[in-house]
Amino acid sequence: MSEIETRILAPRAPSPIRFDLAGAIGRRAGAIVPLLALVMAWEATSRSGAVTPFLLPPLSAVLERVWQDALSGELAVNLGLTLFRSLVGFAIAGAGGVVLGILMARQRWVRWFFDPIVSVGFPMPKIAFLPIFMLWLGLYDVSKISMAVFNAIFPVITATIAAAEGVDRQLLWSARSLG
Repeated sequence: MSEIETRILAPRAPSPIRFDLAGAIGRRAGAIVPLLALVMAWEATSRSGAVTPFLLPPLSAVLERVWQDALSGELAVNLGLTLFRSLVGFAIAGAGGVVLGILMARQRWVRWFFDPIVSVGFPMPKIAFLPIFMLWLGLYDVSKISMAVFNAIFPVITATIAAAEGVDRQLLWSARSLG
């Protein structure tokens, strides 16, 4: 082989990894520019007076209030209360949804009774029921926890039904025979 053929046929050595600075900046700018445009439009719209500050306060005022609440400790208290209400609601929905889902998967009469309720309640926008919960249960923790339960229980029920019905019948018979 001649030297020319060796150069043509020989595999190339891998090139060192290059960092494409322009490409990296372009990708980041592509993600940040729309966000900055939205923030600037928010601030400009609220400062121009086109929208009342009650409906759309300036972003600077919102951030200032969040900072004040964080310094005073009020933000931590409110976050803790919200987390408590959400966790209690999810725990109740999880326990109740699993029990009801297993009963619906195993007992025909339970499924006959609850299936229309679950079928109608699952796709509904749950926020539409917030005024009803507030009228019936008040403005405090009970209505907020009940709303969290109402939001979470339908997916838990449907997932539990699907899981319980997915268990092979032979496995159930084997488990029953073993005691």
